Amino acid sequence: MDLRYCFARKNYVTLRSGALIRSDDFKDFFSNGCYWAFGAEYARQTIVGLLRVAAQWGRIGGFTVYAGIGFDF
Repeated sequence: MDLRYCFARKNYVTLRSGALIRSDDFKDFFSNGCYWAFGAEYARQTIVGLLRVAAQWGRIGGFTVYAGIGFDF
């Protein structure tokens, strides 16, 4: 799930979260078979595309940081 807010015309803040469930049944949703991830991102629209800086935490990968420049495909 992504929640994005645009402020000052070309600036974007995004909060995101996600869940991976190994079972087809939702009865195990909060057990050890569920993996959560949370993150936040700041982006600014420029001539060369989006300048982005993001940070996220998940049970599988731990804490990671991402920076990028260019267009979204």
